[in-house]
Amino acid sequence: MGDTGQAERKQKRVIDEHSGIRDLKHRWDEEDKTRYELERQAQRAFLEQEANELFAPLENYLTRLDKVLHQANAAVEIDPTWEHLDERKLRRTAKVILRETAQHLPLDLTIEGVTIFYRNRPYRFTRAIEALIPVITSDVEQFIIAQGQATTPAHLALIKGSA
Repeated sequence: MGDTGQAERKQKRVIDEHSGIRDLKHRWDEEDKTRYELERQAQRAFLEQEANELFAPLENYLTRLDKVLHQANAAVEIDPTWEHLDERKLRRTAKVILRETAQHLPLDLTIEGVTIFYRNRPYRFTRAIEALIPVITSDVEQFIIAQGQATTPAHLALIKGSA
């Protein structure tokens, strides 16, 4: 019986050691998970900050466009949040809305690094982003004309000249 008791105690010690190792491994896994999540959040915040800086000229343009479109009974709504598409790509949307018909034109803008993609075409750095403004203006003009608001393109010409 002494041998049985000793074997049971030895088995219990082995189980306790495995349990301790398991607990330690679990704690390390939890710490790794927490550290990974904090790093991910910091990376997302950094990407959003960079994207906001790159997006600022477009946001200013869309805000001015909204003021002009109010005269045509239309508006621009800019979504303030970034959608994370993957580790390096962010999407931000805006839409032109005709108040009478509730029709809208979506403006989906994706940012990757220093490039803004609009309708799958890349616009890099400030000069190319300045080239993007007339493209968006043209899309908005065509949308409004198609919706039967033919007086608005004359108002949009004001923005083209100031962009």
